[in-house]
Amino acid sequence: MNAIIICPADRPEMAFLNRFQPLALVPILGRPVLDLWITELATHGITNIRILAADRPDQIRRYVRQGEAWGIQ
Repeated sequence: MNAIIICPADRPEMAFLNRFQPLALVPILGRPVLDLWITELATHGITNIRILAADRPDQIRRYVRQGEAWGIQ
């Protein structure tokens, strides 16, 4: 199964959270939001996830790599 995650970009009201990293990588309870999203999708049988990110996509790409940590592509 396939899924698309659209990561938020410029959010002026959240500027204090995303000074150093994109909002998708801001930790919630010790884990980045993106990790929580990917984990949830993977537990429901999603195996192929496309991530659309406009804010610092290089950081998101480095975090996700090829998805091997979640067993997804």
